[in-house]
Amino acid sequence: MEQILLRKPMDYPEPNFLVIGGMRCATGWIRQCLKEHPQVYLPQKEPHFFDQNYEKGREWWLGFFDSWGGEKAVGEKTATYMCDEAAPGRIAETNPEMKLVCCVRDPVERMYSQYMMNRSENEDYKDARFEDLATPEGEYFQRSLFYTHVCNYLHYFPQENLLILVYEDKEKDPNRFLSEIFRFIEVDPGFRPPSAMVQTKQGAFEYSSAAWNMASEVLLHPRSPRLVKRLYSGLRPKTPETDIDEKIYQDLGPHFTDEIKGLEEILGRKLTCWRTRAYADI
Repeated sequence: MEQILLRKPMDYPEPNFLVIGGMRCATGWIRQCLKEHPQVYLPQKEPHFFDQNYEKGREWWLGFFDSWGGEKAVGEKTATYMCDEAAPGRIAETNPEMKLVCCVRDPVERMYSQYMMNRSENEDYKDARFEDLATPEGEYFQRSLFYTHVCNYLHYFPQENLLILVYEDKEKDPNRFLSEIFRFIEVDPGFRPPSAMVQTKQGAFEYSSAAWNMASEVLLHPRSPRLVKRLYSGLRPKTPETDIDEKIYQDLGPHFTDEIKGLEEILGRKLTCWRTRAYADI
C-alpha cells in the first residue's frame, strides 16, 4: 500500500509579507498578480487570522501555506487587516520583520465602491442611500481613515517595513505599480503578470448596472480563462467611479483634512489625484 506523507506544521514556510488592505483598493487584483509571479506564494483564500481567527493559533494559520513549493516570497492577503486595531500588534508578535503592503484610495471613492458592492450582494442594502451610510460615525467612513490605520501599524513596525501604494497610480501604470511591490518583497521586479492589464473583480461601474454585473460575474469568475478576462477588460467601458453628488464631497471633505495631510507627510507627496482633497481644508 502506498504510504501517504502528511506535511507537519513545522515544515510550512514562514510567511514574510502580508497584503493588509485597504478594502476596495485593488487588493484582489494585487493578490492575483502576486500569485502569477514565479517567486511568490499566496494561498487563494483570505485567512483573516490576525483579525478574526487569532485564537485558532499559529499552526492553523500556517495550514494555509501547505502547498508551498519553495517560492522565495511567502505571504497572504486579508483586506481587513489594515483597519483592525488588534492586527498590527498580533502581526508584530508573530514576525517583527514582516513586510506589509497596503493600498490607499480617495476616501470617498473607496466608501462609494464598498456601498455599490454591498448593494449588489446584500439584500439589506438594496434601498440604502450612500449619503446615509457615509457618515463619520459609520463603518464606511472608519475604513477610509487611512492615516489613522497607517499610524497604528507604524507604532509596531519601522516605516521601511510598510509599503504604501496609491490606488490611482495603479490606474495610470499597472506594471510600474506592481514593480514597486515586487521590489519591496525582494523578487524579480521586471516580471509582468498576465493579469496586470486585466479586470479581476467588479467595480462600481458593474455594480451600478444589472446587465454588466451579471456579465462580470461570469466573465471575471476565477475559473474563467485569462483570455476571456482580458477581452472583457478591453471591452468594458472605462467610466470613472466619480458619479457621486457634489454635495457629498462638500460635506465629507472637511472630515478628512487631517487624515489627508498626515498621509501626504508620510508619503512625501501631494494627493492631488484625490477628488476628496479639493473639498478638504488643505
